[in-house]
Amino acid sequence: MKLDKVVVKEVKYMSIAFVCFSVLVQIIFLAVGKYNYTVLLGSIYGWILAVLNFLFLGITIQKALSQDPEEAKKDIRYSYRFRILSLVVFVALGVVLPIFNAVVVLLSLVFPKIYYMFSPIFRKDLK
Repeated sequence: MKLDKVVVKEVKYMSIAFVCFSVLVQIIFLAVGKYNYTVLLGSIYGWILAVLNFLFLGITIQKALSQDPEEAKKDIRYSYRFRILSLVVFVALGVVLPIFNAVVVLLSLVFPKIYYMFSPIFRKDLK
């Protein structure tokens, strides 16, 4: 299956916004004197989790648009459960493993929500 241009575009926008949020977190940790390599690794790990979650959501929606409504509904429910379970497992790993800063990994779950709350302000194509 070829990814739709809209899915690719949204993943790019979200990735860029996530990098901006991560840089802000790096600066805050540096300013309060709590910066170390785990903050950077936690940001990278959180970015990967958020982008993959969003990408899989986009793929599911794209696939659902070409199915009958009942099959699409089933696939979307399955995808949601799988993505949430996967996030729980990988975030738990990010919190437990000492190479990641747990606060930064947990913050990575909030960044996409913040982005979509404020994206209409910054993106002309959503106005």
